[in-house]
Amino acid sequence: MEGVEALREIRKADPGAKVIMCTAMRQKTRSSSRSNGGAVDFIVKPIRGPRVLEAVTKALSRQNKIGMPLMCS
Repeated sequence: MEGVEALREIRKADPGAKVIMCTAMRQKTRSSSRSNGGAVDFIVKPIRGPRVLEAVTKALSRQNKIGMPLMCS
């Protein structure tokens, strides 16, 4: 399953889920964010701690409850 397909499935199962996508393709992060089904943020591989913290903080600031999926593909 590709990342965008997995994101669609997550959104179908839980429309309120805040999803952080991980990608190896830096240039696709901005354009994909408009058409990927609603990821809160993208993290470009290799994954670094400060960037993960920034993405999680951003996602939690948009969420009222705990329970955010983190999917890396």
